[in-house]
Amino acid sequence: MRLVATMDPSSLTIIGHWPPLLAADTDNPLLAPPSPSSTSDMTVVYCKTVVGGQQCNPPCTLYNGPGGVCLPAAGTNCLLATVDVAFCATADCSGAVPAYCNVLDGYCAGHAMQGGFCYTPDTNSISVPAHTNAIAMG
Repeated sequence: MRLVATMDPSSLTIIGHWPPLLAADTDNPLLAPPSPSSTSDMTVVYCKTVVGGQQCNPPCTLYNGPGGVCLPAAGTNCLLATVDVAFCATADCSGAVPAYCNVLDGYCAGHAMQGGFCYTPDTNSISVPAHTNAIAMG
């Protein structure tokens, strides 16, 4: 998550609240948390650019909020999440696993990138589960 905390704020779109776990990672006053977030909030960071096959770069979107949502994520090529999300080739989180969607848990083992991100080419939507199955963030 250090990469996210050091990003230029103009290259990061924030949906929901700034996660408390990132507040301590930055000296940038523009990235101060606007309001407290719930302990049940889930965090997903997804970006469009991959450099050298190992580095996830902006532009990025950070979602921090409740589960049970489908995030529009056209053009996403890498992501990082606090829960086992499904990333899908479809625009509306529809489709069977693994034909149209993959689950982050287990998938990232062969597709790990720097900073805890996972290489997820051709992602157009991300399904954040209603129930948490927390995973460690990098």
